[in-house]
Amino acid sequence: MSLDTLDSSRNRICAHNVFALWLQYDSEPTPDSIVTNYVTDPCVQSSVLSPEYTFTEQNGICPITPIAGESMARSYFVSVIRHDGSYAAFDNNVINRLKWNASINSYVIYLYYGRLLLNDPVYAAVCAYYPTDG
Repeated sequence: MSLDTLDSSRNRICAHNVFALWLQYDSEPTPDSIVTNYVTDPCVQSSVLSPEYTFTEQNGICPITPIAGESMARSYFVSVIRHDGSYAAFDNNVINRLKWNASINSYVIYLYYGRLLLNDPVYAAVCAYYPTDG
């Protein structure tokens, strides 16, 4: 099942936008399925999604240094879709990870802030940022 089969006309409150279903991979996911499965969270639709800069299996999910000739690094956050269909957004951190866990057939997001704070299975994830003027 994919999110594009859901009724997008439902009213949602950004902090509580749960679709109430269990999302799982129909087959062994490819390395890029973590971003290709992502459907934009209505609460962050004014952000710029950067699937090309969403990294798995390494420290740091999103870049923390300037890219594409920019003078300053973008302030990325990570938007995820959990397996229950709910969205969440997390600050980017150089040691956070998205890692494949074969025993549960899912990617898992590991968030660290001094110590491990969260290790939740996720269906999809993408790095995003809000552009600044100037």
